[in-house]
Amino acid sequence: MRAPANAEIFENLSPGKAVLTLAIPTIIAQLITVLYSVADIFYVGQLGDPEQVAGVRLAFPPFLFLTGIANLFGIGAASAIGRALGVRNFEKARGCAAFAFWGGCAIALAYAAAVWISRGTLLPFLGTREGNYGYTACYLFWTVLAGSVPMVASTILSHLLRSEGHAKVAGRGLAIGGVANILIAPVFIFLLGLEIRGAAIAVLISNIISLAYLYFSSRRLGSRTVVNILPAAAQNGSRYAGEILSVGVASFVMLTMATVSNAALNMLAAGYGSEAVAGLGIAKQIDQLVFSCSIGLAQGALPLIAYNFSSGNHDRLRKVVRSALLGGIAFSSAATVLLIVFSYPVTRAFIAEEATASYASIFVRLIALACPLSIIGQLCVAGFQGCGAKWRPLIIAFLRKGTLDTPFMILFSYLFGVFGIALAVPVSEFIASAMALALFLPFLRSLSGKAKE
Repeated sequence: MRAPANAEIFENLSPGKAVLTLAIPTIIAQLITVLYSVADIFYVGQLGDPEQVAGVRLAFPPFLFLTGIANLFGIGAASAIGRALGVRNFEKARGCAAFAFWGGCAIALAYAAAVWISRGTLLPFLGTREGNYGYTACYLFWTVLAGSVPMVASTILSHLLRSEGHAKVAGRGLAIGGVANILIAPVFIFLLGLEIRGAAIAVLISNIISLAYLYFSSRRLGSRTVVNILPAAAQNGSRYAGEILSVGVASFVMLTMATVSNAALNMLAAGYGSEAVAGLGIAKQIDQLVFSCSIGLAQGALPLIAYNFSSGNHDRLRKVVRSALLGGIAFSSAATVLLIVFSYPVTRAFIAEEATASYASIFVRLIALACPLSIIGQLCVAGFQGCGAKWRPLIIAFLRKGTLDTPFMILFSYLFGVFGIALAVPVSEFIASAMALALFLPFLRSLSGKAKE
């Protein structure tokens, strides 16, 4: 029976090098993807209008939910594909890929329609006020209603290609879209005078570019990939829907709860004015640069975990997890120090308005404390997903976002004012990470070394 594409990475390359091979392109893609979100805040911030900056921030939770949909199908399928390749089940891998792509696109379209229809109720609930409601709705139209399918489809394709070792292709596809957004957004915002509308249109165009690149790249790979997005293959893959969704639901819940968490942040900060909302938005985007590295590292390690779990090479699996965990904590700790030291000049570069910049600088320092902890939770979830586990990653997902941090935000806001909202992030992340390790480490030690799908 023939070996899967990139079998050398999965089976023979040293664990540390294998993690880096799959994770570095993923991290770079994640960073560039975050950069174009940061670019939106940065460019709109140059207009000097806190209401428009707040509009971008307030539209972020519904937009973030699209990533949750993409992860539900994409990460669920990536785990199933990795485990299928570990036992040379190529037919299953092809079916899972096609089902994930078309299923994700269908759900994204339905979600976008529901958001737009309910915007009159949804946006005030998210914290919009009279001054920023129109800006938020405008940004939502282009990024969610018009842009849902390109965004979700490109993200799913990147997960699918990464699942069989094509991390460079997957990363390049997302990176190209991010770079395109950074380059064209100023044209729409400033030269064409479209302001926040121009920022949103640039996001839509960049996702279309990313999707086109990934689609044609998958076609060029030919027999070297199991990624097949023909509708007929999706019908055959529907038999694995339960497996894909039950594994991917943890990533979906994590992003969904992050949406809840971000909405809670916005609603609590809204009570302190648009400057506080805008400052929090800037801080979250800056800190997200480090958080995205944790996400990229976990997503890069997941195919390795899945493949070695199903093939029975559990000693190698444990070494992969250890390498990813130690490297991730070391990197994010160093990045946290830099964020704390340079928070004020960095935030001033985003907006010159003094009140907003002052809020953002302090928010950055507080939220940055959670960065070294985030890799623990992300990697524990990815580890469970790679092994096909269902309820344990779901518990961690609920703990990491929404369940712990939202009550802490409410409590700390009451005790410490507006900065207590940000302080709740590292406190809740610490508790969630400790509980994630308490679940994952015993599971890791219990692996028997027997091959299983």
